[in-house]
Amino acid sequence: MSHQALSAVVAIAGGLVLAVLLFVPVAAVMYRRNGSLTGGDLATLVATTVYGLALWTYTLLPLPIDLDYRCRRPIADVRSLWYGILAHPHATALDLARNPMVLQLVLNVALFVPLGVLLRVKARRGVFVAAVAGLGVSLMIETTQYTGIWGLYPCAYRYFDVGDLITNPVGAVVGSVMAALVVGREPERRARALPRLTPGRRLVALVSDLLVIGLLGTVTVVVWRVWSMIDPGVPTGPDDAHTQALLQWGLPLAVQAIAVLGWGCTIGEAVVQIRTRPRRRRWTLTGRIMKLATGVGALCVLAAGIIPASGWILTALLVAHLAAVAIPGGRGLSNTLARLDVELMETSG
Repeated sequence: MSHQALSAVVAIAGGLVLAVLLFVPVAAVMYRRNGSLTGGDLATLVATTVYGLALWTYTLLPLPIDLDYRCRRPIADVRSLWYGILAHPHATALDLARNPMVLQLVLNVALFVPLGVLLRVKARRGVFVAAVAGLGVSLMIETTQYTGIWGLYPCAYRYFDVGDLITNPVGAVVGSVMAALVVGREPERRARALPRLTPGRRLVALVSDLLVIGLLGTVTVVVWRVWSMIDPGVPTGPDDAHTQALLQWGLPLAVQAIAVLGWGCTIGEAVVQIRTRPRRRRWTLTGRIMKLATGVGALCVLAAGIIPASGWILTALLVAHLAAVAIPGGRGLSNTLARLDVELMETSG
């Protein structure tokens, strides 16, 4: 696989993973700021994470497998780019189009064009901010190259090039200007959506709950595994799988139980600003227990596989929760079964 193809694959795969990790906090911010999470917000999240990783993969990969590589001395003379262009055929336009130094210059500019576009369209920042951001990101990348990824390698395996500190900010400025020609110098602010209990809001709550359960359980297991390797006193053996299941699903269950029993909403519902209220005051605790037992609590227990046919039951329950997204009023399955009404949290946004 070529260097460019490898960088693209790593950027796309890593960007998608990073977008999943950032989904919950981004959803929380969007619902509080704009009252909704749109397809455009998700597209921006994925584009930003993939692009951000692409900047690093195209400038740092491939990593040397061993220390048998030639250390690169920094290119500190800004005229080196010009001398490099003159060192290759440059008499005609076709020569320039084939000139490797010209191609490198164009790539360095093009790589930072999306940064200027994102700053203009999403952050509503102009040329000056684009130039400063481009310079800052470029300086961070070049410094990382110069230090051998901050000491990971004994010396630089890629060039620190002062010319990049010029061409990269130029690319960000070009992107900002291009975006201004399309959306105007000041993109319109997105109007805050009228708060409503829509199926989309309920779906985001469900997805957020599943991500919180899955990611928290994964982190817990990783920490436990690392601890067991570092500390020989940690018991391991035939009960490893049981212990792992208990940690992986027990901690998320405990966290969700605290949220549901204490505040009447799951973590995902809190993300999209949904809260519940009982139809009768005496039903508060009973309703919350039923909500936990038919919602995130059941999902955690079934995922742990401690009862027969838990996989099939878990699949059926997930399908039921997805289908219940369409229940009028945004109540969802567990709130409907627990006879809890839902409402939106009040915000100052």
